[in-house]
Amino acid sequence: MSRRAAASISAVALVVLYALITFVPRVAAADRSAFAGRLDSGSGLIVMERLALSTITIVTLSVGLLVVCWRTYRRQGQGSAVRIAVAVVGAVVSAELLKHFLPTTAGTQPFGQIVAGGSFPSGHATIATGFALAVASTLDPKLARRCWGPLVAWVSLVAAGTVAAGWHRPSDAVGGVLLAVIWNTALVRRRVADEADGAAVGRSRVGVSPAASISGWGWWAVMGAAVMAGALAPQARSGPELGETASPLYVVGLAAVLAATGALLLLGPSRGPALRPGSSRSARVSVDSVLQPRIGTQGRLRSDERQ
Repeated sequence: MSRRAAASISAVALVVLYALITFVPRVAAADRSAFAGRLDSGSGLIVMERLALSTITIVTLSVGLLVVCWRTYRRQGQGSAVRIAVAVVGAVVSAELLKHFLPTTAGTQPFGQIVAGGSFPSGHATIATGFALAVASTLDPKLARRCWGPLVAWVSLVAAGTVAAGWHRPSDAVGGVLLAVIWNTALVRRRVADEADGAAVGRSRVGVSPAASISGWGWWAVMGAAVMAGALAPQARSGPELGETASPLYVVGLAAVLAATGALLLLGPSRGPALRPGSSRSARVSVDSVLQPRIGTQGRLRSDERQ
C-alpha cells in the first residue's frame, strides 16, 4: 500500500468514525457504554496504563521532538527534519482544534464527566502514534524494522490506557491513531528506498524478513494479551459486587483500539518493497554497483598521471 493510499484511507475512516459516533444513536450509546464499563476493569490494568500515559508530558514531547528532528537533520537533511516536525506538531495541534470546534452531541454526562463531546480525538493517542512513526522514519531501515514492534506495543498501551484511565472513549483513541497516520503518511517519506539502492547485486528481495514480521506482530500480540488480561481481571470490591468482571462492551472497545494500533504494523518500515532481479530498478542498482568502482579507479589513475 502506498503512503498516499494510506493517508486517503485513514482520512475517510476518521470522517466515518466521527459521523457514526455523532449521528448514529446506537453507535454513540455503545461507545459511551464501553467507556462506562471501565469501572469494572481490574486495577492492575489501570495502574499499568497510567504508567504508560505518564511518559507523555510537555517535557518529553519537546525533548523527544528535538532529538528526532536533530537526528533526521544529521542523516537525511533539513527538508526531512522539517517534514517530520510538521507531521508531529500538526497532528497534535489539529487534535486539540478538533476537540474544540467539532460539533458534538450534548447532554450525556455519566459519572459527572462529559464524555459525549470535546474529547474526539485523543491527544495522547495522537502524540504516541505520531512519535512512533517519526522515530521509525528517522532510523536506519534495518534498525527501524527491529524497533517498530516495541513502538507499536507502546502505542497500543497508551491508546488503550486513555480508555482504561477514564480519559477517553474507545472512538477517541482510534481517532487519535488515524489522525497521526494521516499527517505522517501525507508528509514523511519512507526510507526503505535508501536500503534498496544499496542492495547487493543479485539480491532478489529487499524488505522485511519473515522473522522481523513475526517479531512485530508478536510484540503487538503480547501487549494486546496483557491489556485484555488486565481488563478481564475481576475488580476487587466490597459487598455483593465482589469479583465483578468487565462489561462486554468495554472489552469490545479495547479490542477496537488494539485493532487500530495493530494496523500500524502494515504502515511501518516492515513493509518494504520487493526488488526483483528483472526489474528496471534492480538493473540500475546492478549497473551502478559495477560502474562506480571502475569510475573511482579511473579517477585515481588520472590524478596520479597529473602528479
